[in-house]
Amino acid sequence: METINSQNSSQDLISSTDSMKIRLRALEIANKGLKLIQEKKFQKLMENLSKKVQEAIQSSQNPSNCNDARRLVCHVKHLCGFGCMSHHIALCLSIAIGTKRTLMLKLDNFKYSRNEGWEALFLPLSETCDVSSLNLTNVAEWKGKGDLELTKNDTVAKITINTAINPNSKFAANTLPRDLMEDVKKFHAYPALWYIGQIMKYILRSKPEISKQLSQKLNSTKIYPLVGIQVRRTDKLVKEAKLVALEKYMLHVKEWYDKYKLENIGVNADTKFVKSVYVATDDDTLLDEAKKMYPDYNFINDKSITAAASVKERYSVDGLLGILTDVHILTHCDYVVCTFSSNVCRLVYELMQTLHIDATTRVHSLDKSYYFIGQWMHQHIAIYNYTKTADTKEISLKAGDHIGVDNRVEWGVTTWRGTNLRTWKTGIYPSYIAREYTEESPYDLLG
Repeated sequence: METINSQNSSQDLISSTDSMKIRLRALEIANKGLKLIQEKKFQKLMENLSKKVQEAIQSSQNPSNCNDARRLVCHVKHLCGFGCMSHHIALCLSIAIGTKRTLMLKLDNFKYSRNEGWEALFLPLSETCDVSSLNLTNVAEWKGKGDLELTKNDTVAKITINTAINPNSKFAANTLPRDLMEDVKKFHAYPALWYIGQIMKYILRSKPEISKQLSQKLNSTKIYPLVGIQVRRTDKLVKEAKLVALEKYMLHVKEWYDKYKLENIGVNADTKFVKSVYVATDDDTLLDEAKKMYPDYNFINDKSITAAASVKERYSVDGLLGILTDVHILTHCDYVVCTFSSNVCRLVYELMQTLHIDATTRVHSLDKSYYFIGQWMHQHIAIYNYTKTADTKEISLKAGDHIGVDNRVEWGVTTWRGTNLRTWKTGIYPSYIAREYTEESPYDLLG
């Protein structure tokens, strides 16, 4: 009898938890109509602003007379993959834009194409400035501090990237030009992320023939709805990340599809729909594993891309095209589950912001919170007062307090960890207490 009671109690608890999830999802649906109205209202604002930002970057990158222009050479010596390299270039471009310079790219070790370099698949960052004509021997190393450029009197400066760098500058990532702040805050929860998405959009403009191939791949793959997962295995597990079991990915895939059904079909409806999952991975055994463990899902994977992503094959033009195809398809998924320890995962998250008014909730990371190497300090701002619970590792906050975020903690959970920059106390705090804070950069982009 005691065992039966225990089982009943456990079942009641599970039933209560499921009921709570359904109620929360129902509440989200009730707010969906209001959200759609807001999205329509801000769609045109976002599109117009995006167009202006792209035009401003294009203009900055193509001076009529390069010899008279202020220039910044991004000299990347760091040997790393496509996602890592994209973020290095984005950091340089962010600084170049902010200091009114034209960015020129010099790659010592672009492993995918040593002959064509970045322009193997992408349009040149500048059509009027060529780095090959420069002698970098006596060029000053760019320096900044806060809102100051310490090398502003140098017509040409360079940033040398041997590994990850921290420029300690408000011209770097995780900031936003001051003339964009008012408008971007109207439609996006994390304005700095939206801006990084715009920078990535410019950097990753592919050649016409490559754009055509990407569109063809997307059209042959895209099924609505579609959830994507990016599962890193092989060499990435040596230093950069820990193995995350497939079950953890699929837990969040299932939650998304449960929510989708409730929103679009109804919780008790008999209508069936295909639960499709796009699998981006470097492990050719994962697809069979997924199909065996989750037979009620439709798993989509291009085996040629997986083969090209293998350690042996990835550093080639075909390998680069495979990675770019995965990024393109994942960016167009309705939802993505990945790990922010991966540069590719963060790149997908950034590019998603260019396709939606606000895509901050369209990705779930299974390890770290979002970050950008070389960024200005990642901060939250408290929107409520909060008094710590006694005998806990929490911190107290006042509305308006700035919090330096610990990016090592798991993203998307109910608590964050950070340092209150007013009291300098470090600890955890509930996620509903604070929101993302974007630092205003000391320059105008559109002016």
